[in-house]
Amino acid sequence: NIERALRRLCEDGQVQLLATSFLYQSPAAYVTDQPNFCNGVCKVATSLEPLALLKKLKEVEVSTGRQERMRWGPREVDLDVIFFNNLVFEDEARTLRIPHPRACERDFVLGPMCDIAPGFIHPEKKASVSSLLAALLSS
Repeated sequence: NIERALRRLCEDGQVQLLATSFLYQSPAAYVTDQPNFCNGVCKVATSLEPLALLKKLKEVEVSTGRQERMRWGPREVDLDVIFFNNLVFEDEARTLRIPHPRACERDFVLGPMCDIAPGFIHPEKKASVSSLLAALLSS
């Protein structure tokens, strides 16, 4: 599903895939009575603004077969905006917050981020993703 979602994301030319991390299996977070998840991150270039990108990600999820279930439950694919360059952003409806508000508590986000951009500086924490991952793993 991940490969199919990435192909669909890029098919109209508004999003270009620049890099992908390795894929990692990790235990489900929050709702733990479910199978492991497969996680990765990608870096893209886009002509879209943040909310338009989020809308496109949600359309790709649906076209890839995602069905609405309970929050943090099993899903066919889950696409999120984690960072958008160095932007700090929250829309009025609170549907999108950048950086992703829980990125720093998730090794399944920070680990794959280190594959493609270990020196990327979190725009709010003012620390590299590699140092944020090290701090998380040592806590």
